[in-house]
Amino acid sequence: MSFLWNKNGSYAPLAETAGPPDDPDYVEGYISITVFGQAVMGEENWDLVDQLWAYIASMLVTVQTRDCARTQFPDQPTELALRRHGTYMVISCGDATASAPAAELLGALREAGIHFFDELHRLQPSESWRYGMVRSQLERIRLG
Repeated sequence: MSFLWNKNGSYAPLAETAGPPDDPDYVEGYISITVFGQAVMGEENWDLVDQLWAYIASMLVTVQTRDCARTQFPDQPTELALRRHGTYMVISCGDATASAPAAELLGALREAGIHFFDELHRLQPSESWRYGMVRSQLERIRLG
């Protein structure tokens, strides 16, 4: 689930956000990722959430043909990594790590990314040129 910083000075679930971000160049928020009860990412991993989703989309493409993909957060000294381990995928963010069946984890990330960009389009349709290609990239990913 994705969260955006709002005018009230707190984070709100993206789906419950009514207005566009104040600055389309600086969409602050965070992604909450929990795998089988293990928190991997949360509010402490806030950043430029639209850019982070674009980085995750690139990682999902990379792990289709390689065993590992890594990226740094856009504006934080935090590494996010995906590593294939047999039929499982290990996801790590900083010191937090969890694993799940690869198709299940990658599929959940793919769908969450598509949902994020759909919701961002709802909030600021005039800015969809910024992320339309990334959303299309996510749609083209085939799992399994």
